[in-house]
Amino acid sequence: MVQFIAKLKMLIDNFKPELCNRFENRGERDGDSFDAKTADNGDSIGKGFAEKNVPYLLTNSESYCKIRVEAINDRILQACNISGKDPKEITLVAVTKKVSLEQIFQVISFGVSDIAENKIQEAQTKIPEISVRYGLVKKHFIGHLQTNKAKKAVELFDLIQSIDSIRIAQSIDRAALEAGKIQECLVELKVSGEESKFGVKPEELNELVEYILSCKNIKLRGLMAMAPYFDEVENSRKYFREAKEVFENIKTTYKLADFNVLSMGMSADFEVAIEEGATLIRVGSGLFGEINGKQIK
Repeated sequence: MVQFIAKLKMLIDNFKPELCNRFENRGERDGDSFDAKTADNGDSIGKGFAEKNVPYLLTNSESYCKIRVEAINDRILQACNISGKDPKEITLVAVTKKVSLEQIFQVISFGVSDIAENKIQEAQTKIPEISVRYGLVKKHFIGHLQTNKAKKAVELFDLIQSIDSIRIAQSIDRAALEAGKIQECLVELKVSGEESKFGVKPEELNELVEYILSCKNIKLRGLMAMAPYFDEVENSRKYFREAKEVFENIKTTYKLADFNVLSMGMSADFEVAIEEGATLIRVGSGLFGEINGKQIK
């Protein structure tokens, strides 16, 4: 984190002479409504660091994007060192909802190979352009999926992370059959008990897994889980640990060799998730900051 702050200060100093002259032009060109002097980002790139009053131009520059990617990779490395894991076994997925194509292309250019969307309508306008420019980038769907959107989800995404019912599984299997595709999927596991969260409860998981395993056009790759939000991220540990236990139980019970993806952990808590067994983390605000004052989950 000390190295990150030093890099950021150096970058600000380098930009200072030209910032004020370029802000208003940038705002007029992009159609943004913000104070031409500064844009209050308010996101936390790394633990304990708030980017208050960071200039808008700087937060959207390639150099700044590179610093963000490096900061996340440093945090992944630290978590792996603590838990004895190989960083190569952790997949960083950039959550790109409400993020411009320009910013998405930037993080991809700095080594991010997986991106995720949570709304089909938004994804329809972005995924085709991403695929044309970066064909090897893997596209994930992480939002709640409605049955009438299953066909489009199969068309757009390599991995659907949010199967939470037999009905959704049926729709995906049917759409994949029509598309001549084997659709990779995760089951969304509900470990938090929060009514506002989607997902299948642990006690109902086996029935759903058995149904999915009977589907000829779905390949079950693992589980996705989300801990409740806590100011103290250590409180999320027990939820990640429970998800890992459920994951191992399913893998063993059904003898699934390719059941090896455990998607859990976001910008604030992914270190704890990695320590508890995550193989894939979903990072939004840690890479892109806040959008309209809200963190990208």
